[in-house]
Amino acid sequence: MDKNENTAEYSCTRITPNMIINGDISSSDNLLIEGQVFGNVNTSADVTANNLIVGNIQAGSVALNSARIKGDLSMDGTLAIGESTIVVGAVSADALKVAGKVRGDIIVKESALITESALVVGDITAAFVSTQAGARINGSIITTNTKSEIDIDAEFDLGDLENTDEGGTF
Repeated sequence: MDKNENTAEYSCTRITPNMIINGDISSSDNLLIEGQVFGNVNTSADVTANNLIVGNIQAGSVALNSARIKGDLSMDGTLAIGESTIVVGAVSADALKVAGKVRGDIIVKESALITESALVVGDITAAFVSTQAGARINGSIITTNTKSEIDIDAEFDLGDLENTDEGGTF
């Protein structure tokens, strides 16, 4: 069938709650994963998952709601990790919001938001990082905003340190 203005452009493949996939999934469609996947998930489109995935996920954008993920996540867009979600693996995304738990290093090209319910065990590297009160982070935070390079010597220049009142210098 040829596409015309009356044909829906949105396409989604659904893995239903009772399905178990043993093997990799490769698709150009959006994926809704409600069942279990034991294999890698690869799509240029978006993924929404709310069950168990044991394998790496590579996608456009990903929304994880009450999901359990053991594997690395890499996306060209946004990653949203919901409050009841657990991720064990490295994370790479353009933008990130964490409300659940992540055990692994996180690399974000743009902004990362770590909400009050989040637990991150690993280093976070991003252009901008925002943390809400209550967020738990066990690791370092490194900001990589390259819009303005930091001249450390100029930023921490204390000026003249002579003590003119006492007649000496520090």
